[in-house]
Amino acid sequence: MIGQIRRTALEVGPGKVKAYYGHAISGFRAPRKAFHLRQITLMQGASETVAEGKARAEAWAAALRDPA
Repeated sequence: MIGQIRRTALEVGPGKVKAYYGHAISGFRAPRKAFHLRQITLMQGASETVAEGKARAEAWAAALRDPA
C-alpha cells in the first residue's frame, strides 16, 4: 500500500500540475464581484476626534455606495 501511495505521488509532477492549471484556469478565477463586504471596521486615529472619525466613516460609506 505504501508503494502505491509513493508511486502515485511521483506520477504527479510540476509539469502535470502546470498543464492541468493551464487547461482549467477559468475554474481558479473568481468572478469580478464575487465578494461581499458586510463589515468594515475603521479605528479612530490617536490624533483624531470622534467627530473626525465619524466623518471619515461616512465618507467611506458614501464612496462604497457610489464608487464613481
